[in-house]
Amino acid sequence: MINRDFVPAFREMLQQLMPSGVTVVFTCRDHDYNDHLEPIRERLPGLTRQIERFDVPNFTPSEIRLAASAFFHQRADDFPEPDTSDRGTAFADNILALSADSRSLLEIIQNPLLLALLCDLFAQEGNVPPDLTVSKLYQRYWQEKIAYSRVDKSHFAPLALAKDKLCLTLAQTFVDVHQLTQLLYQLLLGINIIQIDNSEAEMIQIIAAIQRLNPCFLPDAIATVCPQLIHQGWERNVAAIVRAIDNIEGRGSDLLDGILQKDWCTAHIESVVLEVKSGF
Repeated sequence: MINRDFVPAFREMLQQLMPSGVTVVFTCRDHDYNDHLEPIRERLPGLTRQIERFDVPNFTPSEIRLAASAFFHQRADDFPEPDTSDRGTAFADNILALSADSRSLLEIIQNPLLLALLCDLFAQEGNVPPDLTVSKLYQRYWQEKIAYSRVDKSHFAPLALAKDKLCLTLAQTFVDVHQLTQLLYQLLLGINIIQIDNSEAEMIQIIAAIQRLNPCFLPDAIATVCPQLIHQGWERNVAAIVRAIDNIEGRGSDLLDGILQKDWCTAHIESVVLEVKSGF
């Protein structure tokens, strides 16, 4: 699911993964890609050469039959009948017949990923609900394949509950990461957060959280936040930002040289910067 808030967080994740050489495959609807990711040079700057778009065409009726038959062949051990090819053909004919009167079902079986989910869910039964939609398909797949422990055959077993919680937490964190970054950033610039309980430790935790979420925060922090922190006498917070720069951009970062040139750079902060730049 792609939206405007998702894209900056997605870009940051890709930028962190690229140095390791990992390959990321992501899928979405054509209109979502066009609306939120095009042009790549503007929506995902710095990743233009790394992003390759592949349009997946809809399955034709003959390809639907082949895909369904291949599924039954690969899962032959799951079916009691020895001749799974006949079951695959019959299943394909059944869903093609149903899709003639159901636009939502046709959308499902023409899509390779959705057809695979449909086969995984309904191949054993041999029948597909005629009112099946994409959202209902995802809901049922989640209920039967994610929020379920096949070992314990239960939705309430510890493994099932842990899987459900883990997937929801990952999804929520990924979607909210950019919004959280911006919220913390705005709060940090306000005088209320700077004076929160007069707690240096809490302030350092907030700064540390923000620098992990959004590297773009650092230049703004040097220009606007650090002077306020120095004025408050919280040099430890500025030292935390200096070390965040080291962690994110390395000791050769131009941001470190920029700090040394600031009027607010105290002797202590200068020593921290020089220590970071020396690698000690």
